Amino acid sequence: MQADKRHIHHLLLRSGFSHKRATLYISLANIFIIAAGFLLDRIGILWLGLVLLMLCTILTVPVYVMVARTEHWNWRGYKWWKFLVSERREVVALKAVDTAKHEVEVTTEVEVEA
Repeated sequence: MQADKRHIHHLLLRSGFSHKRATLYISLANIFIIAAGFLLDRIGILWLGLVLLMLCTILTVPVYVMVARTEHWNWRGYKWWKFLVSERREVVALKAVDTAKHEVEVTTEVEVEA
């Protein structure tokens, strides 16, 4: 087993926080999640689990954004992003072509009837 630098503590350090500040933020987030778990205990185990998962995600995503900005990640260069962007452009282009054909057909029909 080998240690890695993808834990939240290391991510906070990589985004520019000091060791003390990173530890403080992790402790505060932990206290917040525990308090939310106790306060929302009555909503049921499934909903509580989903709410806590959402809270953890909301607290984690900004850390990744800070690291990405600090380390200048090229997230737009990844293949999955190019696939999504190119697919959207093709769909938009196809819709534009279909709309243009429809407009031409309608205009042609109107001219024939008139």
